Amino acid sequence: FGPDVTEKFCQQNNLQCIVRSHEVKAAGFRWDHPKLLSVFSAPNYLDTGNNKGCFVKMSKSADGSIKIDTTSYDAVPHPDLPPMHWQDNITNNYPHLTRKMKKKVGASSFDEFGDSDFEGLMNFDEWEPDEADAFQEAFKLDQYGRNIE
Repeated sequence: FGPDVTEKFCQQNNLQCIVRSHEVKAAGFRWDHPKLLSVFSAPNYLDTGNNKGCFVKMSKSADGSIKIDTTSYDAVPHPDLPPMHWQDNITNNYPHLTRKMKKKVGASSFDEFGDSDFEGLMNFDEWEPDEADAFQEAFKLDQYGRNIE
């Protein structure tokens, strides 16, 4: 969509701009047009992107508008871990997390955003209690896969 569509949407919804993500940007962010900011937080995406990552800080300006500051950053070296370490850690130590999770309520054809991109996926609070507890337990690890207790 172009700047005209974004402008109309912002006017109709009383918005200053739209901030979106999930698209690689070389500097970690880009004002795609005057009221559309794309932000991407993963630097050197897939270890091949050579892109920066970025986060956005929003604060209220004196005139009541939202001030948007972007901060870009470079990738840092990975810990000395073999490829797929985290996936292997979960598969080997928490195999019950690799099975397909049951949803409390059946998936509908469309999610709350009106599309089916995430049909069948669920929020943490929708998991069965034992699966949610196991998932939380699985991620009590430090950056090297050691238990934090």
